[in-house]
Amino acid sequence: MRLSGVCATRVITCLMVGPSELIERVVGFAETACSEGILALEKELNAGDDPFLAQGVRLAVDGTEPDLIMDILETELQFIGKRHRIGRGLHGGSAIGLRVGHLRCPR
Repeated sequence: MRLSGVCATRVITCLMVGPSELIERVVGFAETACSEGILALEKELNAGDDPFLAQGVRLAVDGTEPDLIMDILETELQFIGKRHRIGRGLHGGSAIGLRVGHLRCPR
Protein backbone atom coordinates (compact mmCIF):
# COMPACT_ATOMS: atom_id res chain seq x y z
CA MET A 1 0.00 0.00 0.00
CA ARG A 2 1.37 3.39 -1.00
CA LEU A 3 0.38 5.92 1.63
CA SER A 4 0.38 9.02 -0.56
CA GLY A 5 -2.38 7.68 -2.81
CA VAL A 6 -4.30 6.23 0.11
CA CYS A 7 -4.01 9.45 2.09
CA ALA A 8 -5.17 11.50 -0.86
CA THR A 9 -8.11 9.17 -1.42
CA ARG A 10 -9.04 9.25 2.28
CA VAL A 11 -8.88 13.02 2.45
CA ILE A 12 -10.63 13.67 -0.87
CA THR A 13 -13.50 11.21 -0.28
CA CYS A 14 -14.35 12.63 3.12
CA LEU A 15 -14.26 16.34 2.49
CA MET A 16 -16.42 19.21 3.47
CA VAL A 17 -14.84 21.04 0.51
CA GLY A 18 -14.09 19.96 -3.03
CA PRO A 19 -10.77 18.57 -4.25
CA SER A 20 -9.69 21.88 -5.82
CA GLU A 21 -10.24 23.67 -2.50
CA LEU A 22 -8.22 20.97 -0.75
CA ILE A 23 -5.37 21.42 -3.22
CA GLU A 24 -5.42 25.17 -2.63
CA ARG A 25 -5.38 24.54 1.13
CA VAL A 26 -2.40 22.18 0.97
CA VAL A 27 -0.52 24.55 -1.35
CA GLY A 28 -1.27 27.31 1.16
CA PHE A 29 0.19 25.12 3.92
CA ALA A 30 3.35 24.65 1.84
CA GLU A 31 3.67 28.38 1.15
CA THR A 32 3.16 29.22 4.84
CA ALA A 33 5.74 26.63 5.91
CA CYS A 34 8.27 28.02 3.40
CA SER A 35 7.74 31.67 4.24
CA GLU A 36 7.01 31.56 8.00
CA GLY A 37 8.30 28.16 9.09
CA ILE A 38 6.51 24.92 9.88
CA LEU A 39 5.36 26.10 13.32
CA ALA A 40 3.14 28.69 11.62
CA LEU A 41 0.98 25.87 10.24
CA GLU A 42 -0.59 25.33 13.64
CA LYS A 43 -2.43 28.65 13.45
CA GLU A 44 -3.49 27.84 9.87
CA LEU A 45 -5.59 24.84 10.96
CA ASN A 46 -9.32 25.43 11.24
CA ALA A 47 -11.98 23.56 13.19
CA GLY A 48 -13.57 22.53 9.88
CA ASP A 49 -10.43 20.89 8.49
CA ASP A 50 -10.50 17.19 7.78
CA PRO A 51 -9.38 15.46 11.01
CA PHE A 52 -7.00 13.15 9.13
CA LEU A 53 -5.30 16.05 7.35
CA ALA A 54 -5.17 18.08 10.58
CA GLN A 55 -3.57 15.15 12.42
CA GLY A 56 -0.80 14.94 9.81
CA VAL A 57 -0.16 18.68 9.95
CA ARG A 58 -0.08 18.67 13.77
CA LEU A 59 2.38 15.79 13.80
CA ALA A 60 4.65 17.72 11.41
CA VAL A 61 4.35 20.90 13.48
CA ASP A 62 5.24 18.93 16.61
CA GLY A 63 8.49 17.89 14.95
CA THR A 64 7.60 14.24 14.44
CA GLU A 65 9.95 12.48 12.04
CA PRO A 66 8.43 12.01 8.55
CA ASP A 67 8.77 8.20 8.70
CA LEU A 68 6.91 8.14 12.01
CA ILE A 69 4.18 10.40 10.59
CA MET A 70 3.77 7.92 7.74
CA ASP A 71 3.57 5.01 10.19
CA ILE A 72 1.02 6.79 12.38
CA LEU A 73 -1.19 7.78 9.45
CA GLU A 74 -0.95 4.30 7.86
CA THR A 75 -1.96 2.75 11.18
CA GLU A 76 -4.90 5.15 11.44
CA LEU A 77 -6.01 4.17 7.92
CA GLN A 78 -5.78 0.49 8.85
CA PHE A 79 -7.98 1.06 11.90
CA ILE A 80 -10.46 3.06 9.82
CA GLY A 81 -10.57 0.23 7.27
CA LYS A 82 -11.10 -2.34 10.00
CA ARG A 83 -13.93 -0.33 11.55
CA HIS A 84 -15.57 0.00 8.13
CA ARG A 85 -15.22 -3.74 7.42
CA ILE A 86 -16.88 -4.44 10.76
CA GLY A 87 -19.58 -1.88 9.94
CA ARG A 88 -20.12 -3.48 6.55
CA GLY A 89 -20.80 -6.76 8.37
CA LEU A 90 -23.44 -5.01 10.44
CA HIS A 91 -25.12 -3.79 7.24
CA GLY A 92 -25.24 -7.24 5.71
CA GLY A 93 -22.16 -6.65 3.59
CA SER A 94 -23.83 -3.99 1.50
CA ALA A 95 -21.31 -1.60 0.03
CA ILE A 96 -24.10 0.92 -0.46
CA GLY A 97 -25.17 0.56 3.17
CA LEU A 98 -21.57 1.01 4.22
CA ARG A 99 -21.14 4.12 2.08
CA VAL A 100 -24.35 5.73 3.29
CA GLY A 101 -24.26 4.49 6.87
CA HIS A 102 -20.62 4.70 7.89
CA LEU A 103 -18.31 6.36 5.40
CA ARG A 104 -20.29 9.46 4.77
CA CYS A 105 -18.71 12.45 6.44
CA PRO A 106 -20.79 14.86 8.47
CA ARG A 107 -21.73 17.92 6.46
